[in-house]
Parts: sequence; C-alpha cells; structure tokens
Amino acid sequence: MKMAKPSANDIAAAEELMHVLQLIDARFGGPWSEPDAGDSLSELLANGEEAFDSDSDLHLRTLYNNLARLLRDAPNFHGRVISGMCHVIMFEMNQILDPDSDCIDLHPRFAKQAKNNTDLRSALAEATECLKLALTGGQVPAARAGRALVQASELLGTEQEVQP
Repeated sequence: MKMAKPSANDIAAAEELMHVLQLIDARFGGPWSEPDAGDSLSELLANGEEAFDSDSDLHLRTLYNNLARLLRDAPNFHGRVISGMCHVIMFEMNQILDPDSDCIDLHPRFAKQAKNNTDLRSALAEATECLKLALTGGQVPAARAGRALVQASELLGTEQEVQP
C-alpha cells in the first residue's frame, strides 16, 4: 500500500487542526463532557442519523464530547502524531523519507544499510570460519582469510558512510 506525501497545504491544515485541538484541551485535566449529548459521533450517526448536521445542537455537542473524550484518554496525542509526522518524519534533514518520491517511501539509505548488513554478515561469517579453522589446526589459505577480513573492514567503513 502506498500513500502520497502530505503537501504544504496538508501540513498547514494539520497544524491548524492541532491548534484547534490544543484550544479545546487547554483546561487542566482535559475538557469536560456536555451532559446532554453522547460521547461518540460515529455511534450517533450509525444509529439512524444520515450525516453530520452542523445546525444540530445534538450533533455539535456530541462532536465536542467525542473530541473531549479523545483528549482526556490520550492527552496531547494530536501533538505527538501531527508534529511527529509533519516535523520529524517529513523533515528532510532526518533522512527518513525518500526526497525523490511522491509517496511515503523510506529514504534510500535504509536499503543501502540493509544490503551492507547482509554483506557484512557474510564477510564476518567467512572470517569467523577462517579463524575457527586456524584455531583448531585446520588449513586456512592466507589469501582466503585476508579477503574475508578486508571485505569486512571495507563494509564496516561503508556502513559508517551511510549513517545520516
């Protein structure tokens, strides 16, 4: 499954939504519910109401109660989720997402790291096998042992280059 990266307008809208939720959540201990309405807009609409009606006091109070419950149950979730995506994951300097992709794809450095790790494990397995043979009196051609150690050393150097 693929998802498009958020646009600048998407991020601005998410930041505005976060600000609105912060305004609702400004009271110490979180917002209190309205007693004459339900706690779930989804349940209200699933129980016979066709669509959200912004002219309906019941719909507006239920929407508020739904938001208030979410804000009490998971204080500042909106800050962590929205800011986490918009200002951490999307931040190009963190090199989490591929800057050349229109979708939310991992930065190419992660594929390089995975390949380096696989190659390094193979090189270290070969070096370990050479050491085992040498320590147990087996025959180990010096060229084979040297190649394994050089390859592991080069991969370790390459792994350092891939880090952000």
